Amino acid sequence: MRSRDWWVEWLVGKFAISRDDAEDLMQASLIYFTKTYLRENPDAGEADVERYLAEIPDALISRTLRWRFRDLVRARTRDQQALEHWSACQLPAEDPEQDALENLELERMLAQIPESARDVVRLWLEGYRWQKIAQKLGISASAAKMRFNRAIEALRANLGIRCDDRAVCGVNF
Repeated sequence: MRSRDWWVEWLVGKFAISRDDAEDLMQASLIYFTKTYLRENPDAGEADVERYLAEIPDALISRTLRWRFRDLVRARTRDQQALEHWSACQLPAEDPEQDALENLELERMLAQIPESARDVVRLWLEGYRWQKIAQKLGISASAAKMRFNRAIEALRANLGIRCDDRAVCGVNF
């Protein structure tokens, strides 16, 4: 067997991959050979494994490295295809009609909750945390949470949703 560095350089030159990728492929191949040897020789020591690795024919190493490179390319292709698919599935940048419908539905829902809770819910929907909501409205964080809970309870009542377990249905933040 040629030196490990020679094989790494061979991979870099042959397949135009990074040195890190080449080292990873070489390491994976050596691990594969070692596991195979130890499966057949469970009592083998470190010196036996080193001797076995040194005697592996270059043709076998070359073939194994080619297989591992092929697997690397396939994995990266799958990753790239998944990324492209995910990108294609993204929602369009803006759909004015959908935005208008969502805003109408939001306003309809907000009309069903107490006046004092509407600003809390709007700020919460914008992504603000309780402390920031409280600061913007000039109330305490616990008051903001209480108003939010009242809003949820009002919506449940208006929608006919009944829940007897506050631990499940309550808003615990």
